[in-house]
Amino acid sequence: MRVLHLFLVRDVRVRFNLLSFNFFATLPAQARGVTFDYIETFYNRVRRHSTLHYLSPLRYELSMS
Repeated sequence: MRVLHLFLVRDVRVRFNLLSFNFFATLPAQARGVTFDYIETFYNRVRRHSTLHYLSPLRYELSMS
């Protein structure tokens, strides 16, 4: 059962990657830049990461100092 679960999880990840590649490939260059800037400069900094005990990177860094 575990092998089937791992296979299904991998299949979902592959499909998601294909969808995201297709999405970014169809965007004009300017929209790609704006989307990348949003993700890298805002979203990734404020979203909670499970590896950081569900804290945003900024809050995690502040809690470590």
